[in-house]
Amino acid sequence: MVKYRKYVFIILLALYKNFIFAYGLDYKDTLLKSQNDFLLYLNENELNDIYPYHKYKMLNQDSVINVNMKGLYQGLSNKPKMMMNLFFYGKSNDISFFFEPMITNKDYGEKILGTNYERSGISGRIQKSYISIERPLYTFKFGRFPIFWGESTFGSMIQSGLYPAYDNAMISYKFGKLKYDMLLGTLSSNKNSDGFLIRRYLSGKRISIQFNKSYSVSAGEQILYTGQNRQISLRYLNPFAPNFLTGLEENERDSRSDNDNSMLFFHQRYVFNNNSSIFNELIIDDYQIDDSGLDHAIGVKLGYDKIFNFINNKCLLVLEYTNISPLTYIHHGEYTSWQNLNHNIGYPLGADIENVQLKFYIKNKKNRVVNIELDYLLKGENNTNSLWVWNEILNNQNNLTTKHLFFKLGLIYNMDWGFIELAWQPINKLNSKIAQSDYFNNKNEAIIKLVYNIKKSINTF
Repeated sequence: MVKYRKYVFIILLALYKNFIFAYGLDYKDTLLKSQNDFLLYLNENELNDIYPYHKYKMLNQDSVINVNMKGLYQGLSNKPKMMMNLFFYGKSNDISFFFEPMITNKDYGEKILGTNYERSGISGRIQKSYISIERPLYTFKFGRFPIFWGESTFGSMIQSGLYPAYDNAMISYKFGKLKYDMLLGTLSSNKNSDGFLIRRYLSGKRISIQFNKSYSVSAGEQILYTGQNRQISLRYLNPFAPNFLTGLEENERDSRSDNDNSMLFFHQRYVFNNNSSIFNELIIDDYQIDDSGLDHAIGVKLGYDKIFNFINNKCLLVLEYTNISPLTYIHHGEYTSWQNLNHNIGYPLGADIENVQLKFYIKNKKNRVVNIELDYLLKGENNTNSLWVWNEILNNQNNLTTKHLFFKLGLIYNMDWGFIELAWQPINKLNSKIAQSDYFNNKNEAIIKLVYNIKKSINTF
């Protein structure tokens, strides 16, 4: 078991040392904007731009309505894949909107869209649909869009933004160096063994501090609450009261079947002036104050990334270490695990893992990209949808039973009309694992992928 005390010490030391820095420009957005040029797709959702920083590509023109249609075909693979989506987005003054329906063949409906509904071999879902109001002091978004809280673009442990989006409302306030986020979301409901529908909601709040041009730190909490007739709880929207304390108030619950699962989180990043950075994330899903016989439900991530030039080629290197304990994301009670539509809300691989990821991209002047990925994974028996059975939970702790080594090599040709990718990759791509899946197929496959893009902009003034 990882000795978490040393990571807490590292975090506190970094906080102390960086409090003395003077303020300046923000390097973080510059670094992540540059990384966005490399990352063409994530989470088996190749038709989307990368969500957290899509504002650099979209919604940056005032009084313009944009229509963008993309189509994808992937052949030579184990199961051929076809996808198509429509982006309809625009902006006028402070108000912007975004609407994106998507369809795919039935073999990928659950894996990509989170739905197993199909008609005539086609599955579909509205992936994003929201309105955003952006003012100097605050931003308000309402609708369906993925939430990205954390530092790792490839897989934040807090909220990765890589799963099928859920309906939510989020307001963000800016006070100089401070930023405060408050979130309210509605997750996918489930029926219990008695046939009753269990409602599921998520609330969260986060405060971020940009100390200077290099260092930023964020801390917050989120809570997932469920129940047969559960309604949206205003007490979880209190901007200052800790959710985990409110969740302990048994007399505030609507019925015996109501359940709450709270999580504390922390993340920080230090950006060097040579386009490299170090970052970390920490989640505490359940800290065992008493001697309960259970381990702490904790997750730790340490990462390093760098953008540099090599023989006139631009390169991106990302190295991450992730360790998530067996009980993280899992909780007793009905449907209180951290998933939506059977996809992990946090880290894509879920709980009970130890993972090292190396990702390396090379892009030349002709906009050709070489993608090399190496993943070493230790996996235990628990997953995000594991049942909370006391004896089994005790027996499955600290038991990483299987070892896996995954490798991908891809070559991407970017064109004016889209891109072509040739790749040798794992059959089960790691960024798209669904929550109830225990099985990791170590086999690889050759694929050829073709994405065609049609875009039209209309100036309304």
